[in-house]
Amino acid sequence: MAAFESEQMQEMAWGLNQSNYNFLWVMRATEDAQLPNNFINDTAEKGLVVTWSPQIEALSLGLPMVGVPYWSDQATNAKFVEDVWGIGIRAKMDDKGIARRDVLEACIKEVIEGEKKNEVKMQ
Repeated sequence: MAAFESEQMQEMAWGLNQSNYNFLWVMRATEDAQLPNNFINDTAEKGLVVTWSPQIEALSLGLPMVGVPYWSDQATNAKFVEDVWGIGIRAKMDDKGIARRDVLEACIKEVIEGEKKNEVKMQ
């Protein structure tokens, strides 16, 4: 029912790419047309874009998370990830409600390299 706008998909793609970390991105087959040209080929060595994956229980595995809430209970979930469970951070949105690539890149780096990395490991 919920789908990111094309602009948000582009920003997420570039944020993932610029972070230089490996990633798995699960999206509907109908959404891949919103990706930047050649994104899947250009990021094939560090990223995998798939249309389905079994649910990954990041919370129970202690994996750091970056929340990008868009719809329904996602804002609440992202708040819990950051403020209650302390296992990640929420990406801040701009005035248009878009999490920009530089924000996403910084969030990814923070949970993997920054102070939040240590907090997540302590949980």
